[in-house]
Amino acid sequence: MKYFSLFTVLFLFACKASDPRPKVYSAEVTVREGDVCVLAPATHGEFLSSLEIDGTGDVKRLRKYFSGNPDTIYLLNRQCVPLFGYRFRQGHSYGVSVLLETLEGQKKGEAGRIFTVSFAVSGDRDSQLRVSKIQ
Repeated sequence: MKYFSLFTVLFLFACKASDPRPKVYSAEVTVREGDVCVLAPATHGEFLSSLEIDGTGDVKRLRKYFSGNPDTIYLLNRQCVPLFGYRFRQGHSYGVSVLLETLEGQKKGEAGRIFTVSFAVSGDRDSQLRVSKIQ
């Protein structure tokens, strides 16, 4: 029984170390030049692998997956993630999920990094968009 318990504990810890799922990080959201801007702190060589935008109510959902060249969209740190013309509407809440990967990571079978952010869109009398991050 003692060896079974020891094996179980070691087995569980070993599984955690080789977890193939991507790590999830928090993205930032702001308004730049009148449009919603989602910021995912990309590192050198990271490209956009997938993008998902979900909203509350009757708003449209957007899901895009990229398979590589020539579709590869490399991101820079502090660069807005391309949102492909998605229109955010005042009075609605949204969740955005971005998967970033590297070519080296794909070759090694490593998981990328997921950045997510939830936010509400509002506006003022001048129709200027404002976003507030939902924790």
